[in-house]
Amino acid sequence: MPAKRIQRTPTAGESLKAGDTFAAPLEQLALGLAGLGWMLRWLTITEAANAGETLWVALLWFLAATLFCWSDFRNLPSAGETDGDFSGQERQVLEVDLLSAGVMLITVGHVVGCIWLYFYGGQLRFALNLSWEWIGLLVSFLILRRIVRNLEWRRDLFAILLASAVPFAFVGLWQHYVWYEQSSQEYRSQKEVYLELEGTDPTVWNEQERKDYSEAINYFQQQEIPLGSESLQSWENRLLASREPLGFFALTNSFAALLLFLLGVWLALANFMTNDQSKRLKTGKWQCLGWLIATGTIFYVLLLTKSRSAWAAFIITAAMFCLFYWTRRAFRGLLYGGAGLLCLTVFAWLSGAIDTEVFSEAPRSLQYRFIYWTTTWELLQDSLFFGTGPGNFRTSYLQYRPEGASEEVADPHQFLLDLWANGGLLALLGIAFIVFYLIKSGRQNAVSVQNIPTSDSSFPLGSGLSHSIITGGLAAFPLVGAMHWLNLSGLEWALFAAGVGASICLLLLSRFALPFVNQVTLFAPRLAPWLLVALLIHLCASGGIEMPGIVQMLLLLLALIPSTATFGSFSISRRTSSAVGASSGVVLMGLLYWTSWLPVQQAAWNLELAEQARLDNANGQDIQALFNQAVHADPLDPQPSKRQGDFLLSTALGRTLGGGNESTLVDLSIESYKESLKRDPRNARRFIDVGRAYEERYRRTNEKEAGNQAVSWYQKGIDRYPTHPGLRAQFGLLLEETGQMVEARDQAREALRLDELNNQAGHTDQRLDSGTQERLKHVIETSSE
Repeated sequence: MPAKRIQRTPTAGESLKAGDTFAAPLEQLALGLAGLGWMLRWLTITEAANAGETLWVALLWFLAATLFCWSDFRNLPSAGETDGDFSGQERQVLEVDLLSAGVMLITVGHVVGCIWLYFYGGQLRFALNLSWEWIGLLVSFLILRRIVRNLEWRRDLFAILLASAVPFAFVGLWQHYVWYEQSSQEYRSQKEVYLELEGTDPTVWNEQERKDYSEAINYFQQQEIPLGSESLQSWENRLLASREPLGFFALTNSFAALLLFLLGVWLALANFMTNDQSKRLKTGKWQCLGWLIATGTIFYVLLLTKSRSAWAAFIITAAMFCLFYWTRRAFRGLLYGGAGLLCLTVFAWLSGAIDTEVFSEAPRSLQYRFIYWTTTWELLQDSLFFGTGPGNFRTSYLQYRPEGASEEVADPHQFLLDLWANGGLLALLGIAFIVFYLIKSGRQNAVSVQNIPTSDSSFPLGSGLSHSIITGGLAAFPLVGAMHWLNLSGLEWALFAAGVGASICLLLLSRFALPFVNQVTLFAPRLAPWLLVALLIHLCASGGIEMPGIVQMLLLLLALIPSTATFGSFSISRRTSSAVGASSGVVLMGLLYWTSWLPVQQAAWNLELAEQARLDNANGQDIQALFNQAVHADPLDPQPSKRQGDFLLSTALGRTLGGGNESTLVDLSIESYKESLKRDPRNARRFIDVGRAYEERYRRTNEKEAGNQAVSWYQKGIDRYPTHPGLRAQFGLLLEETGQMVEARDQAREALRLDELNNQAGHTDQRLDSGTQERLKHVIETSSE
């Protein structure tokens, strides 16, 4: 929510006189943290936000907001400086506009959804983490609105955007041509070691075998490879058959959104290198060549992502822009630019970087998306107001997932449905507020935006770049690289290389292209709506609206649009607002730390210690103690108790635990799985886990009650995921084992039917292996006799 003094608000130019550019140290530190927080969103796995892996970035934004408010408080005039008269000095008007209200409603929708899950059941750890991320995004939005109102700060932010674009693109090139091949070879090697040793008795391993197995497991954990799960096949296919660059994200569509955003900023730079003032701004051939290399590289890597939604967004937005600003010069730019991009596309085609499959698979991909959308719509009809709750879409979706559908998607691949599912109708209402704001602001600012100055004489900036935002942005590269190293995952040389590349690009921009960066800074309010349209078109057919790294770009573009559409305001003491803001920041940091960041980190650390202890063949009681610590460290996360149950059940199958009998271990695994289910009551696999443990008890004791319990828990899991052939197959074999042959035959037939549908659709991630198929056929034959 924007704030201003009751006295006349100075214009952008007046507020940037030489004496005003030296802000207080606290403010400079806050700006540095803002730059750091911005870049960290692009250097961390934004798709893992619900798991809590990026909560520390939200903490940095809270700290930046606290420092801004504290700086404001300290910079207020004292009673001696004002002769005790604070009128007009300490009062300010806080204006509530539709934009800030819309972002707040989206955030509140997620928080309300989290509270709803607390009372009605759901995965609370994901919900709480995602709610904190949205609160962090709201705070970052308020900070970004403050930054973009200061032209020097805005210019520094755009400088780091322009400078980071080129190294990001080169990272994409490296991934496409080098990294994938290296990773594939390493994966095959580690998988071979794992398959050779897994299932054998560790007590007979020699020292080298124990070391190789430990290295393989560590590799799988560091790469987050779902070894031993059915999603391994999907992950393996993506690695071995794909060459799409990812940047520092986990999904290529996320990276495509970033490239689309950065490409738009670099194309805006061309506007001032080729317009009527280019001679006055001293555009040289080397500057044009540098721009061509940078823009061409970004566009080429965008092609390499094979993100059809990003391509469509670029083409549609470019066409709309040219029609809106149609002039002879625009036609020439379209002609030359189109020819250059066509040449890059032809080169990508001839080099094999893109092929006919990209286009031939488009109808199939669109068909999948229609399935996601219609299934999500059906899901939401059963929970109109709250949706599924933050971070709980996947487990809810599986109950409605059609037969033969593709993958267990984590989002509906459509930003409106995604927001509705995670934030409920309040989030959709927030979107409506934002749309109304954009329409109203567009009409009121049509004249003022067209009259943005384009002459350096009206641009009151110094000759060089400032430091805080840029320093913070550059510091993000070595910081994340050092964190990888401290996490024992090795040095991420790509991060350090990208940081060096961004520094070099900044120096080149400062030395040879600063006037053009200045013009892009002024042009930003006119550029923002077009980039916003491009990103939203992309998000109409891909996930991302629940990923902080993507949302951050949208919030910056919204912050750049001039604020005129307000519907309320109130006057408040500047001392009060600053004190409340700083205090709120401290409270938010404390709450986030104690409710999410600390338990997530402690649980992850204890799980890592437990797994390492297993690899070292430590005493079973010690391993169990570490799992217990992980379970109690985070009372909301189902994963520690799930992993504990897996350990106990596998120990019961083949090992002993400190002299305890195997039946006791099975009973303990049942309790662990039930605890995991309690924390994730919508997940079908949590029910199956409990059923597996009862199944093992039945095999050992032959108790009828244990068999009935196993069947009951399996049935509950199947009810929540009825279209999974693997789960159906397990259930059918269990029914055969308990003597329920008619029911076993029905489940076996259904499993084979679903498997054949997956085969016809070309899905490989949930196919039954040949051994399981033969066993199911035997069940059918036996029960028919």
